[in-house]
Amino acid sequence: MRTEDELRAVLRGLESEAPDAAAVLPRQPDNRHGVRRRAVLLAGAAAVTAAAVPVTARLLTDRGSTPAVEPNKLHPFEFVFTVEPYDGYVVSGYAIAPGSGQVINLRNENTTGPRVTVYQRGEVDGAALPAGEPVTVGGRPGRYTEDSIDGLPGGPFPGVFWEYAPDSWATAWDLGTGAGQRVASLRAAEAVRFGHGFPMRLPYLAGPLPLGLRPDSGRLETTGFGNAGWHSLVRLTGPDGLDVQLNAIDPRDYESSGEPAVTAPIGEPVLLGNLARVRFETFVVMVGTIGPNGMPGTPIDALTEIARSLTPAPDFADQSTWFDPRRVFPV
Repeated sequence: MRTEDELRAVLRGLESEAPDAAAVLPRQPDNRHGVRRRAVLLAGAAAVTAAAVPVTARLLTDRGSTPAVEPNKLHPFEFVFTVEPYDGYVVSGYAIAPGSGQVINLRNENTTGPRVTVYQRGEVDGAALPAGEPVTVGGRPGRYTEDSIDGLPGGPFPGVFWEYAPDSWATAWDLGTGAGQRVASLRAAEAVRFGHGFPMRLPYLAGPLPLGLRPDSGRLETTGFGNAGWHSLVRLTGPDGLDVQLNAIDPRDYESSGEPAVTAPIGEPVLLGNLARVRFETFVVMVGTIGPNGMPGTPIDALTEIARSLTPAPDFADQSTWFDPRRVFPV
């Protein structure tokens, strides 16, 4: 069982790494030329802040600007933008979390590319942003800067930020190095398309949530164990600090990670450590929690109840069979 320090180290890694995953599109090929993809099995970390998926969602025509998105007007797992493929780059992952924006990551066949983050109205204080070099993104004013921006969780810079609607900001920054960062960041920003949101699909249906739990944040990434499987992370929160994470992963990657074997019958939850685990035909779900001092923050019975209520999607490898989050977790 992981110690509290180990769990928090995992969390720090989640917050700093670029997500890798997919929204409804073709499955990524295995072992893309040896590119290292990090897999994180979050068995009860305190937050889920970054995620992803190659997206062939609708490509929208509104370049760079859109009416402002009011906070709390969307489902917690609904995106308001996508990024059109360009120059060999495709969407490779995404994440969504309150106050941290909606994140889409890009990559090409050989390397990780830029990251785009879109914030809802009022999430970023425009007056606190640095002067930078004036630029234009889709006809909207913005700036390029090589400085870090305190209080802006869009990632390290150099990068571009622009006001896509009044009091509403977006950022694009390149994860690579070198003199091409300015060009790469601007090119990513120009590929942003705003419009009606697309949902971050989930690989299961769930029954009514106990204890007043509600969806909070989510992430989707590809794992790094060589199977190119998916890793779907969902965080639920509730009254009095309740905090639950649901982690769904390919069973081959689950076994490769060193987690204990799930020997219970298909669909039957089993408690291993402080986690309820349930194995389906094509994936495993871990339902965990963390509270003060690393102790369980949610009753074990509630974790088992959630795990028992899950109905799997037909095919974990095919996201077109996954479920709309508005159906999984109505709000």
